[in-house]
Parts: sequence; structure tokens; C-alpha cells
Amino acid sequence: MKLNRISIFSFFVATAFVAISCKNDDDVSIEPPRDVTEVMLEDDEELQEFLATHFYNYEEFETPSEDFNYKIVFDTISGDNANKTALLDQVQDTTVYIDDADGEAVAHKLYYLTVREGIGERPHSCDSVFVRYTGSSLKGVDFDNSNVPVWFDLLSTVRGFSEFFPKLKTGVYEGLQSGVPTYSDYGIGAVFMPSGLAYFSDALTGVSAYSPLIFRADLLSYELADHDGDLVPSYLEYRDEDGEVLDTDEDGVADVYDTDDDGDGALTKDEIEYEDYNGDGEITFDEVTLTDSNDDGTPDYLDPDVYPEDE
Repeated sequence: MKLNRISIFSFFVATAFVAISCKNDDDVSIEPPRDVTEVMLEDDEELQEFLATHFYNYEEFETPSEDFNYKIVFDTISGDNANKTALLDQVQDTTVYIDDADGEAVAHKLYYLTVREGIGERPHSCDSVFVRYTGSSLKGVDFDNSNVPVWFDLLSTVRGFSEFFPKLKTGVYEGLQSGVPTYSDYGIGAVFMPSGLAYFSDALTGVSAYSPLIFRADLLSYELADHDGDLVPSYLEYRDEDGEVLDTDEDGVADVYDTDDDGDGALTKDEIEYEDYNGDGEITFDEVTLTDSNDDGTPDYLDPDVYPEDE
């Protein structure tokens, strides 16, 4: 499993360590990461070229046979396949911003293909998802996969992976088959991501640095996340409408991981109302009320002017 998030500029830390550790009379040449914008432009050109020259087995999905496995297969538009519809005419795209070394936001285009939407619910980009997936390069080299469903915390994956799953819906649980959970009518799709939304300057086995990647995935189920255990769902604490990570008290700890979001000394869970609905200590998000004691439009847990003792 290689989907743990790798920050674009985490390389700088490792580089500094190596440079200090290896300092001697020999010259040590370490190449810093490339310019984010430059790489983004190259990646987008490669992705569009792939999408324009490849298709997927859409006809099998349109009229599936009894033994069809509902797996996405890519092939080149040529020869007997010359009349196939290109992926470029079937994908959608969304823009995701990533900061460069100077802190400037650089727009990255993420392309995604929804083969089957699914009939359940959509996860948020910070929830936990239960999926099957295959990761590959544009050259068709598979570098990671799991045919058995696995759980992923989307905050611990590459950005392109987490931004993709809210485009799909979950399926219906059918039970266990040979000990493996089975689902029907689940979301099926693929995401085509530039390296800035993947591993950037980090190379993988069979995949070089600065490589755009493809993930094909089935979204089976998901769970609403609460990363800091403050009873406020993570999706309400993650990013604002502009995509900026929320840090209400500007203490350097994102709200999604901060147990005192407004920095007033009171825990977030003590500034909201909730019920232990069955008396055994179990609380659901449906039982949580985000109170606004002074009616100023800001919930108490985000308002440093409101402290539980003052309510």
C-alpha cells in the first residue's frame, strides 16, 4: 500500500538531513524539487495526450455480459479500435490548488471518469472509504492495487485520490462471500492526476518522479470521519469554500485535528450540545447540535468570545 500522502516539499527536509549527515571532503550534489508550475504544465500535456489517444471498455459497461467483472480497461485508439470514443470526450475535470515553494497557489487540473455513479451516498474528501483500486502510470505499469476491499483515511492519501471519491457514491452491502464483503451498485470510476496531486518528486517502483498517475477504483462504502474526536464531523472542519485548510485560532493546528478550534481554552466538545442517545456513551453526529449562544452567526466552538461557563 503506497497511498500515504507525501507532501511536495517534504523532500526539502530529507535533503537537508542527507546534506548534513554526509558532509565531508567529497562534493555532494543534491537536486532540489523542480518548479511546481513547470511540472504541472508538462503533466497536463501528458494527461491530455493520453486521454485523447485512449478509450475504455464502455461498450461492455453499456451491455454487460453475465460474466462481466465490471473492471475498467484502457486501450489505444488505433487499428480495429480507431472509431472508439476517446476518454477526453468522456471525462470531467475539476481544479485543485497546490502551493509551490513560495506559498503561491498553483492550479492543477484533475480529470475523472464516472463509469457508474453508484446508488448510495457520497463521501467527503476527508472521510474514510472502503475501496478496491489499482494505481498505474500512463505507460500502463501497475504500481499498487488491492482486489480485496481496504479502508483508507482520505486525509492520509495523495490529494488527487481524496478529491476523486466525492465524485462517486457507495453501493449496497450484500453480505460475505468467502469471508470477503460484497456490494452491488457501487460507484466505479477512474482518476487521472498530475504528479503535483500525487507523489511529485518521489519515484515509485516502476514509476519515475514527476509522473502523472491513474487510479481505477470501486467505492463500496464509507464512514463519516471525526479525526480529532471533538464530535464535529471532519468535513465541517477541513477546508473553506476556497479550498483553504481551516485553522480558526491560527495556532498552526488545522481545525480537523484541533480539539480546541477557537483557542479559548475550552474543548470543542464542551462547546456543543449532544446526547448520549442510548445511555451507553455512544454518540452519533445526528445527535450533535452546533450551538450559537450569542446569536452572532458563529457557532460557540468557533467563537473565542463564548466560553462554556458564560453560556
